[in-house]
Amino acid sequence: MRNSLAAILAAFMVIVSIGLLPSKLAAQTAATVTLPNGIRQIQTVEGITEYRLENGLKVLLAPDGSASTVTVTMTYLVGSRHEGYGESGMAHLLEHLIFKGTPTTAEPKAEFRRRGFSFNGTTSEDRTNYFATFSPDAANLDWYLSWQADAMVNSHIARKDLDTEMTVVRNEFEIRENNAMQVLLERTLSSAYSWHSYGRAIVGARADIENVDIANLQAFYRRFYRPDNAFLLVHGKFDVASTLASVARHFGPIKKPAATLPSTYTLDPAQDGERNVVVRRPATQPVLLASYHIPPDLHPDSEPLQVLSLVLADGTSGRLHKALVDAKLATSVGTSARQLREGGTFRVIVSLNADSDADKARDAMLKVTENIGREPVTAEEFEQARSKLALGLARMFSSSAGIAGLAAASQVNGDWRAVFVSRERFGKVTLDDVNRVARSYLLRENRTVGHLVPTGSPVRAPDPKMADVAAYMQGATLIEGTESVASFDYGPKTLAQRIYKVTTAGGVRLSVAEKAVRGELVTVQINLRFGTLNSLARQSTAAGFAGPMLRRGAGGLNREQLDNALLKLGATLQVNTWAEGGSVRLVVRKEQLAEALKLTETVLKKPDFPAAAFEELKSAAISSATGALQDPSTQVRNEFARYGDPYAAGDPRQVSSLTERLENLKALTLEDVKRFYSTHVGAQNALVAVVGPVSAAAVEPQVVAMLDSWKAPAAYERIAKPLAVRQPTRMLLNTPDKSNATIEAYLQAPIKQTDADFWPMQMATQIFSAKLFERLREKEGLSYTVNARLSADIYDPNATLALRAEVAPSSILRAEALLKDELEISLKSGFSAAQFERQKKQSLAERQRTRTSDEWLVGIMTFFHELDWPYTRLLENDAQIAALTLEQVNSTWRKYVDANRFVWGLFADQAKVK
Repeated sequence: MRNSLAAILAAFMVIVSIGLLPSKLAAQTAATVTLPNGIRQIQTVEGITEYRLENGLKVLLAPDGSASTVTVTMTYLVGSRHEGYGESGMAHLLEHLIFKGTPTTAEPKAEFRRRGFSFNGTTSEDRTNYFATFSPDAANLDWYLSWQADAMVNSHIARKDLDTEMTVVRNEFEIRENNAMQVLLERTLSSAYSWHSYGRAIVGARADIENVDIANLQAFYRRFYRPDNAFLLVHGKFDVASTLASVARHFGPIKKPAATLPSTYTLDPAQDGERNVVVRRPATQPVLLASYHIPPDLHPDSEPLQVLSLVLADGTSGRLHKALVDAKLATSVGTSARQLREGGTFRVIVSLNADSDADKARDAMLKVTENIGREPVTAEEFEQARSKLALGLARMFSSSAGIAGLAAASQVNGDWRAVFVSRERFGKVTLDDVNRVARSYLLRENRTVGHLVPTGSPVRAPDPKMADVAAYMQGATLIEGTESVASFDYGPKTLAQRIYKVTTAGGVRLSVAEKAVRGELVTVQINLRFGTLNSLARQSTAAGFAGPMLRRGAGGLNREQLDNALLKLGATLQVNTWAEGGSVRLVVRKEQLAEALKLTETVLKKPDFPAAAFEELKSAAISSATGALQDPSTQVRNEFARYGDPYAAGDPRQVSSLTERLENLKALTLEDVKRFYSTHVGAQNALVAVVGPVSAAAVEPQVVAMLDSWKAPAAYERIAKPLAVRQPTRMLLNTPDKSNATIEAYLQAPIKQTDADFWPMQMATQIFSAKLFERLREKEGLSYTVNARLSADIYDPNATLALRAEVAPSSILRAEALLKDELEISLKSGFSAAQFERQKKQSLAERQRTRTSDEWLVGIMTFFHELDWPYTRLLENDAQIAALTLEQVNSTWRKYVDANRFVWGLFADQAKVK
């Protein structure tokens, strides 16, 4: 009925080989049978009756009086899908070891042959089954049921049996590995699935198979071989009453384990782009395989997908045959919609001649498969495909054995009765359904293409091996002991004593902290300040290019030569510029400091501005800006950032639109960048911090020689950033195809860092942030990231209180309501004494923890020198925080915070918002 069912039905090969002609059901019906104790009758549908034991075992009986044999199948709902890391192949290994016997039946295979049974077992992604067909003899049926019950709980699963069977299992693995088509399928699926176990080979990985721990395999057996994870199917000629009695006698005493049956829940996200796989192996011909993710078997789209499969590859009339075989691009084509319990794949297989143009065939295959949106399935194609499928369906349902097999396959996928539901749904499939599923699933973004390239003598990298750590370490020369580095006290009083500060004759403000550093590394930080509000108008784009261009070539050295020179010195050099300044960061060992500073001087003062490098930078920037303009998420974030922006176009403080940024980039010339550099970039207001094992006496002359005379014509005047209050609003901003959502809200306040209200407002914000974390993450479990932050300028009373939470799109409205609720609570009730004391202690401790790194030290040296602050200012700030009172914090919070004045931005895929 479905290709997926047909594939699973192969496991029931013995069943469906019985009686292809219509058969009459046994005269005895379920209603006339007296049920043994412990068995309940559930339902009878078209000759199949479901029974249930108290331990959870499901029994399906399908009596057929016209049959000449009886078939018994025991199916366990465990397959490769249920295997964890290091467990691949375990379900298949158990299939082999179950036949190695129990204490009661030492050699079941020998007993099967003695009784004339035809038997086997198979493993798939979702299940493992064991079946036997034999003459309708009550004694044989009773014995086989007793063996199945025994095997369920008493199988040896012994090390010795695993060792002897390993040769057989390994051979089966190698047979699959030698089948190039099978390898192509497995490699394609492994690329198509990112997380789900359907992407792994059923037989498992060689390393897992060969190194399996017997205790782990036994635990796997006990975990899944249990009555409530199995169903028993009996079909053919048998007596219902005596069979139920045997089932009750042998399976009834088995207890349902106390442990909860493991369930699987991993699903791949929707594929977000085409994937390609190439397999190079000895093979008779090249093959192309296109795979598209489709829903599970028991899904409304299953039946339309089966019709679609036939439309594309129905003999000589199918679209793929016409486009590829008739056009001499391929020798054969085929499709299948393989639907399993938790998903499936729609597959297109194209076999090529050895001399076929694979690229041309691939393009033709994909054009047919993914072109149905533009060339829909016609009514004629639909009726022809549906008629052929209806004929096959009628033939399948004419055999009670076929019905039983399909019912078993449907039970693996969720419910045995679904086989009858599917038959009904198939009759209701419409042309629109077929075209809809084609448009929904046969997409480029949902596609994985595998290409089998026949190769006579493939070249392979060495087989992977575990590291031999002992061998790796053998003979190594290790320097024992520890590298001694003198300790350094980052305390404010010590800094005031040990940091050398000077303003050079050229106006450079230099700070030097001589301290021991591991590896004797020296860090030099140069902060540049240049330009005025007027001189920097419409210069932001050129300013952004100036810094990177300095590293692209200077003093006659191109970029590669500069990089090699720095590499030779063991130095790293970063140069960045923007509209109001720039930064230079040099890190080098003490011995190479002087030479590295000379090279840095060359970079800063003698740039070559190579045209090719400029075009490369500009092209990359335009490409990025073009992409941003086409990305909905970036567009709405730019819209939110620009809301209420008071500055005119060209003002360096303005937040440009994405279109303006792109236009500015396209208009930018190399002469613009040169002009900006020559008029603005210089060290006339530079701040320099040096940290490392060097003295101020040694460093100062080098800094003076490098920077004192480097001046730019343009004056420097700090650009004010006064408070520009945005009107409160709430913006719903669509970010399609994003799996997470973000809430951002902000409120502006006339506070600067030196105001008396700054520290109480900072403390209030930190308390409120902790409350948001407790509410949205710890209590409600809605958000991994949620916080409140206060940012304030050092010069202008222009502060922003910002709230942020990241949540699932379906939870964004709930999270917004909670944020607003917490705002109202904080304003109405204030913060508690416990919250206040806890946060004060935490804040003071955090300030102490941050004063322990050279990164912090470099930043504080330039910052304090620019403001001309003594380092004891740090202690004054600590004292201000320690002296805060709860009343100050609550009153300051209420002074500046108004829940109705926030600007809200809700970024989410609006289709997922509930």
